[in-house]
Amino acid sequence: MRGKNKGIDRNLIFLSLIFVIIIFTVVFIFRQLRSDEFMIRMEKNDYIAISFNIGSGNSLLFSKLLIISPDTYRAAIFNIPANNRTLIGSLSRIERLDTLFDFKRPERMIRQIESLTNIPVDFYINIEPNNLIKIVDLLFGLELFVANPVEIINENEMILLPSGSNVLDGRKVLTFLTANSSNENNPELIGRWHKFLQAFIKKTAEESVFLANRDAFNRFYSLLSTDMNRKAFRSFISVLGNINTERVILQRVLGDRRTVDNQVLLFPYQDGNLLRETIERTLFLLKSEDAISGEEAIVRIEILNGTNIQGLAARTSHIFITHGFDVVSVGNAGRNNYERTVVIAQGTHVTSAGKVAAVIRCTNIEISDEPAITIAGEDNTIFSPANRADVTVILGRDFDGRFVR
Repeated sequence: MRGKNKGIDRNLIFLSLIFVIIIFTVVFIFRQLRSDEFMIRMEKNDYIAISFNIGSGNSLLFSKLLIISPDTYRAAIFNIPANNRTLIGSLSRIERLDTLFDFKRPERMIRQIESLTNIPVDFYINIEPNNLIKIVDLLFGLELFVANPVEIINENEMILLPSGSNVLDGRKVLTFLTANSSNENNPELIGRWHKFLQAFIKKTAEESVFLANRDAFNRFYSLLSTDMNRKAFRSFISVLGNINTERVILQRVLGDRRTVDNQVLLFPYQDGNLLRETIERTLFLLKSEDAISGEEAIVRIEILNGTNIQGLAARTSHIFITHGFDVVSVGNAGRNNYERTVVIAQGTHVTSAGKVAAVIRCTNIEISDEPAITIAGEDNTIFSPANRADVTVILGRDFDGRFVR
């Protein structure tokens, strides 16, 4: 009798345990379905970072990092080079970043992007090229500016992209993204990828009412892979409507291209420190309520090498480019024995000169009504007066390649 009771007790305990597990699972799933992790992070975080990738299987076309400020709804887009130099610990060798890409399991590549940028990635959105065509068509096309006409002739069709602003369907958008994509570090190609994501954000926001329809949303959501649940993704679409796409900050990773084991890899300048510094400054600009518009922020500068260190001005230009300045010319100063670096405000651009000087921690600022004398560019190119800059930087011996000491 006692043994029978023990058997009943064990069965009750076992059934109770199963019941508790079922209840826990149901509650967990219910909370997952109802929770809006996107808005939770919008309320809690200083910024939201989303890894946006176009590719399929283990093949990556391009990768972007979309950063949004919850306070100002300003946004920035960083191009993440697929051929970025990456040390893969499990393989004990240097490889391309896209070696880690896996459409269904993107965590490894995302961890590497976090290491590269020094910021956590909150979510990812992956889209396969064939599904990208369907998504763009679902959004009734994207308006994109085509700088140079593109003509692609395949076995079954010919695709023509005329120059100018055009509303492109899905297949033409894919052509826009993949045309001449062999040179993946080409600024013109990266610019096209930037324009696409800007247009995608804008059109998704414009079609938010259409996407509020359950069938339309389900179709849209099913065509991409993301770690946002449906509720969070709806909030993401809603937030896109607050972004001024004309003022999105666009950045790319600059570096040296080197051939390693028969493949060309991009080594970011200053071992990635310049990129991380650029991201830190960008986050500050996104959060600032007083940040000026993109058009007002453009400062035209020329950089002159006043030392005998070959290529110093060219390397320094990348620092200013990543800080949002327009470097209109790079060359040699009239002499190569400048002891002190000097930043010269041309005409009334005194405030701009102060901003330029702050980037390299230069305190030697002068005002001049005459442009600095340039003998020739570092590649022996003579610059025309049309390159007249707002600010001139003459690098001296006190400049260590990053800061004035």
